[in-house]
Amino acid sequence: MTEAVQRKLSLLHGTWKGSGQGKYPTIDAFEYSETTQYEFDARYPVVHYEQRTVLSDGEPSHWESGFVRWLEDGTVELSSAQNGGRVEVLRGPMIELEGGFRLELESEIIGHDDRLIRTSRVIELRGDRLSYEMKMSTTTTDAPKFQTHLSAELGRAS
Repeated sequence: MTEAVQRKLSLLHGTWKGSGQGKYPTIDAFEYSETTQYEFDARYPVVHYEQRTVLSDGEPSHWESGFVRWLEDGTVELSSAQNGGRVEVLRGPMIELEGGFRLELESEIIGHDDRLIRTSRVIELRGDRLSYEMKMSTTTTDAPKFQTHLSAELGRAS
């Protein structure tokens, strides 16, 4: 991993808190709060993360953990294991931005969820603000359409 990429990925290090909203044609829209922790260790070419969300009524919702790593071909890979049993590997470019970067990740591998056809995540870091949008298509709609499922805005926790 180059020093420049290490420097960019190390910007994720720390705890991030905020809120988001979810929707999909087969569910009622919802709001949630989120805490995500990223741990960067320069001895390894990865950033470990753990994300937990709680619905607006206080009910725990989603929990996932995984790694973000830089690949030799210049792409970034995010691998995740989720509390519902799903596992995903997404890959895509890191686009440099002033004060941060943008990851544009597309699913390469989806396991243990036959409903899921395709996912993507766009993660953008600018200073102490982190945002993301997760899109998906599933077999649960009459005409599977790739559409936004989750979006959130997080700030670096002190």
